[in-house]
Amino acid sequence: MRRYVVPCFSFFLLCVLILQLSAQSPARQTDILPPEHVLLARDAEFDRVTAEKGLEGFLSFIAEDAAFFPAGGTIATGPEAARAIWSEILTTPGVSLRWKPVKAELARSGELGYTYGTFVLRRNEPDGKVDTRYGKYVTIWRKEPDGAWKVVADIGTPSPAPETKSPN
Repeated sequence: MRRYVVPCFSFFLLCVLILQLSAQSPARQTDILPPEHVLLARDAEFDRVTAEKGLEGFLSFIAEDAAFFPAGGTIATGPEAARAIWSEILTTPGVSLRWKPVKAELARSGELGYTYGTFVLRRNEPDGKVDTRYGKYVTIWRKEPDGAWKVVADIGTPSPAPETKSPN
């Protein structure tokens, strides 16, 4: 009887090993990404959805208590203020706003973070020319109770056009 104990125990260990390896399948690899990468991806998704769906796509990323800091204006908070500020830009034909996050950081608690990057705003002028403006932004994100990251504060400032490198 004793000679069956060793093979049974070995079989048990093999089963445990297989279960552990299957729990680390490729579908779970996102669980081991640094949290900053998740926030960078969320900001990039915010840009993509806004480009595809316009104002409604933009507003789907905004927290109920979000604050915006428009140039030359007062601080605006809440969904109606966000709609008022962004509707002119995001619903006007011939206007394009795109941004690119370049860095993200999270608080140790994992509930707040920020991203920053650059943006390009293009408008078709009545004379047919395209007016292109450049800028930089900082967005503060909060992880909501449902796990979704939402924008709680956003500010952008104008910048000169990026320098183009001349070929050597």
